Amino acid sequence: MSTTPRTRRGLLGWAAIVALLASSVAFTGSSGATTTPMTTSLSLDCTAGLPTETIYWTPVSQDVAVTITNCTDYTEFDADYNVVDTGPATNVTLNLSNAILQLDGDGDKEFAFNPVYPQHLPAGELLTTRIFDLPLTAPTMDTGLDNSGDSEHYLGGIDTCGLATDDPEPSPHIYSTIAIEVLIGGSYTFRGIGSTPPGSYLSSLNATNEIEDPFLALYSSFDPSNPDNGVVGCNDDLNDLFGYGNTQMAEQLDGGVLMEGHQPYFTTTLSPGKYTLVLTTWSVIDSVDWASQGPGEVKFEMWGPECGLDISDDPACKASPTPDEPVGPSFTG
Repeated sequence: MSTTPRTRRGLLGWAAIVALLASSVAFTGSSGATTTPMTTSLSLDCTAGLPTETIYWTPVSQDVAVTITNCTDYTEFDADYNVVDTGPATNVTLNLSNAILQLDGDGDKEFAFNPVYPQHLPAGELLTTRIFDLPLTAPTMDTGLDNSGDSEHYLGGIDTCGLATDDPEPSPHIYSTIAIEVLIGGSYTFRGIGSTPPGSYLSSLNATNEIEDPFLALYSSFDPSNPDNGVVGCNDDLNDLFGYGNTQMAEQLDGGVLMEGHQPYFTTTLSPGKYTLVLTTWSVIDSVDWASQGPGEVKFEMWGPECGLDISDDPACKASPTPDEPVGPSFTG
């Protein structure tokens, strides 16, 4: 998990926006699922009324050929805002990848080229795909004080389980729960694949909403008055994992659907028994503020041993298997 505070920093920080210029994007279904052809070339003309705060989703293995005309100059940054290159931009073609482009020294003329990676397919079987609701009347829990030194509270002291805090003030987080039962001990993966409303990480047409940065946590026993107790596994950002370095990115699922990097993803080893899956948001938000944003929902998947959960979508699993011997809990995420 990154040690960099994750605050909204406009285009070049956390507000991800899907470009509507050279490549069109179709929003499909619920829970923020999007399909898009990858952008491999682009023309920008400073006399043609450039859009502002635009992000292009691009194949991770392919540069984007960007032709710039009728501009004064350009600055290319890497994903961490370090200057890579500068030069005149009256007529130039750049090959860009995982980069940020600024024209004429103007923050309103910035374009980010964010990589789309192949998905990290979880091990085991896809057991179920569910919609996890955060209703308008969602209750709140106080996640406590900063115990990370980075304006986050690590649930159970686990550094992949950081939630934002308002330390020293109370840090309310709305939440919702789902009860699940593990029938077969083994390794299980929980991953979010999209939020509704989809939020500004995906498109400038969308309003910012805290549900676009969701957080999933699994508990052996959940007590909202003590959310540090009983944590089995949790995570809020895919982009903290697999060497992504907490950068702007997405993974492409089957059918071209983008799973944006602020969706949660974690793997944990579970013993047979009953658990509580908790949905909240990384950001601090109380019930009053949520009433002006909500309701919201996250579409998520659970992967693991065949017929391993009581809520498996496979009809053949409705007859419960015999639980095997317990496996001690541990997790990565």
